Amino acid sequence: MREPVTDSTPLPMRVLYDALAKLVGGPTPPEGAAPASVGSKRLSNARLRDSGFTFKWPDSREGHAALIGE
Repeated sequence: MREPVTDSTPLPMRVLYDALAKLVGGPTPPEGAAPASVGSKRLSNARLRDSGFTFKWPDSREGHAALIGE
């Protein structure tokens, strides 16, 4: 089972894509509008954190880096 990843550090998809490209040694995506299938996914994990639940990675970039490193 994978550990839960959360995004307690909201960031634009462009920033995430750039970080992922650097992690795998690939080129950064070209500038421009996002594909139609990619939309804003604004979610909150506040209720989950308020319940006492803790995440292994507080930032999606850290979680992706750990998974890519496996």
